[in-house]
Amino acid sequence: VFIHRSSTDLGLKTERECTPTSDTVCGPLDHHYCTKTDNKGCTFAQKHTICRPGQFILHSGTTLTNTECGDCPDKTFSNESFSAYCKPHTDCQSLGLQEITAGTKTLDSECGPRNIPVSIVISCLVSVLLALAVILAIIFILSKFLPLSERGKKMATDLTERERMNSTSQ
Repeated sequence: VFIHRSSTDLGLKTERECTPTSDTVCGPLDHHYCTKTDNKGCTFAQKHTICRPGQFILHSGTTLTNTECGDCPDKTFSNESFSAYCKPHTDCQSLGLQEITAGTKTLDSECGPRNIPVSIVISCLVSVLLALAVILAIIFILSKFLPLSERGKKMATDLTERERMNSTSQ
């Protein structure tokens, strides 16, 4: 009688129970692959490699082979373990947004609202100040060219007009 037990400590499970004429046949547990075999089947198994964030599954593991992982290519990321593929980074510019943080192999790009460029703000401010300076210059020049005597006559006319209105109302 052949007796051979499968052991979960060895990463094995029973595929076929022993009989009076044959030994137990073992196979790897789920998520394991066979690393040692003999004529009776699998004698030792290991857990499949788990791809890390920043990687993807290049080849899935089988009962005889380990999982193979590959690094995410440029401009892609994977933020979870055991990812079948890497996702492209968000293209902030195509969404009309500004990239706040560049994407990495494990994180997507972070987007935010576009900031108004400093050059535009400065240009607007200079334009307003220039317009204000032109207006003040025109007022100053006009006051220089309007003779003082005419200014005095205008003030006297205004005063006389007010006095007449006051006398008629009394």
